[in-house]
Amino acid sequence: MKISICLLNFLFIQVASECYSCVSKQDWEFYRQRINGLLPYNASSALPVAPFACTFDPLRVYADRNAVFCKGFCMKWSSVTIMDDGSLKVSYLRGCVDSLVDSTVHTPPTDNKCYQNPHDTSHQPGVEYTTTCYCKGFMCNNSIKSYLNMLKVVLITLIGGSLACFPAGTGPLYTSATFEYSISPPATWTWNAAPLMGQKTSAEQAKSQAESDFKSALTTVLKDNDLSISNVQYTIDYTPQEIVIEEEGANTGLPATACISGSTGYIYYGGTIIYSCDATGKATQYSPKASVTVKSPSPIYKSVWDNLNYQVQYELMVNKAQFNDAGTTTYKS
Repeated sequence: MKISICLLNFLFIQVASECYSCVSKQDWEFYRQRINGLLPYNASSALPVAPFACTFDPLRVYADRNAVFCKGFCMKWSSVTIMDDGSLKVSYLRGCVDSLVDSTVHTPPTDNKCYQNPHDTSHQPGVEYTTTCYCKGFMCNNSIKSYLNMLKVVLITLIGGSLACFPAGTGPLYTSATFEYSISPPATWTWNAAPLMGQKTSAEQAKSQAESDFKSALTTVLKDNDLSISNVQYTIDYTPQEIVIEEEGANTGLPATACISGSTGYIYYGGTIIYSCDATGKATQYSPKASVTVKSPSPIYKSVWDNLNYQVQYELMVNKAQFNDAGTTTYKS
């Protein structure tokens, strides 16, 4: 299987001084065991955890707290393992080398370059491949739309084989699965009588939009993997809220993601409602629950359900949903 995982680390080189800063999993020791010279965990400077956004599109979680000033190189580190059932096990870390790595243990980079270990390009199942990329430039350790589209193709290529027929996969067989998420929703999933940024004018319209996006994501994933969509039933559980979005330009002189003291509105960024504000100007991540239950006419292996869930999240991210945790899955026979 000669698909270069280095493709997952394509960089744009620019000139500036901030880096995306996040990790895709909570376990800091996992990263320390794999990244030479990575500093011990420090709660006061811990990187924000964003399981899916840090992997696919860090712009979805961009805010002052997870973009850092950097005099040196930005860093993007990834671990990718192709599992025996064809699924991917992926972890990411992004940040500034100066604040993450002990220079006495690991010599700082001197150029824009990526390093992969092991060095082969055959990428066999069961082998963990780590890639470290260094760059200088404004948010150069990013993910871009073309990367997202390319990764979608890679995902389907790698795990499509395990999804081509419902029975293929590993683990117990189930006829139903419920995927529950904590989501910062697109503005279109919220409503207000005086709408802004694509909001709907009623709760019914907002709920209809959320259901439409979920169903579109599920249909796309099933078709992409050559799975029949006939007789598959979906149940979406999401309650849209009436919110007041801070108008663009209202926080002049402040970062785009900052609350205004005295305001109790919501912060819109890049199509997503990411924060709610209290009267003191404190921002709290806006993260309502959403879930989808999928019922199949034929039993499906647990590993296949997990792969479907992974791809559905990707599709919803493209449509401006931000996933704030890894979610939970409940299976039924």
